[in-house]
Amino acid sequence: MVLLSGCSMLPGGGGGDAPAERTSPNYHELAFYSHTDGAPYDGTLTVTKDGEPVHETTLDGDGNGTYLNVTRFDEPGPYTVVVDTSLPEAGGGTMHEEFTVNGTLGNATVVTMDYQTAEVTSYALGGDVDGALYLDKRHTDPVPYPIRVGFEGETIVDTTVEEEGATPFEVAALRGPGVYRVEAQGLNERWTNETIVVTDSGAKIAVHGSTPPELVAYGPDEQVVDDP
Repeated sequence: MVLLSGCSMLPGGGGGDAPAERTSPNYHELAFYSHTDGAPYDGTLTVTKDGEPVHETTLDGDGNGTYLNVTRFDEPGPYTVVVDTSLPEAGGGTMHEEFTVNGTLGNATVVTMDYQTAEVTSYALGGDVDGALYLDKRHTDPVPYPIRVGFEGETIVDTTVEEEGATPFEVAALRGPGVYRVEAQGLNERWTNETIVVTDSGAKIAVHGSTPPELVAYGPDEQVVDDP
């Protein structure tokens, strides 16, 4: 499963040795990612279990992408996660979101937040296929496509693709399940920016050229098509 959020996943390529098999860890990981389109905010993320507080984290960000490894749990849940934030430059609004997280060991849960809402997504840690980023230019003209991809707060792709071709082709490897921020510029210098949570090992993300570009997530067994 792959989820997209925000204003609005080819096995690893390149040949070489097969990647080493990954094993699932004996804990549950909780993370937080926000992109509020440049609106700074502050707040708190609290976690309780059986009504007792077990963790609290102060939240703040400049609105342009913040990733936090919040905590790890050595025992399964359920846990209650509460996010309280204010966005002073977005009309002074406040946000209160409450979620139940099962806390299954070997899994991760990420809270993703934009300037309107927050949501949670859980997925298995580990996996042995990283997946890939594709570009579908939809035409044969040598038009450059700037693409930037962040993974859990780290920029992993920052390139301008100028290869010709009207069918989808691989641009770069991804890093498996986790939180990606994808930014792509198409014709007329129009950008598309989205937060994508990849939940399956070997899933793909494709940038389909248009004005603005269209970002589409594909499961590990799905083929990237030139006209989604």
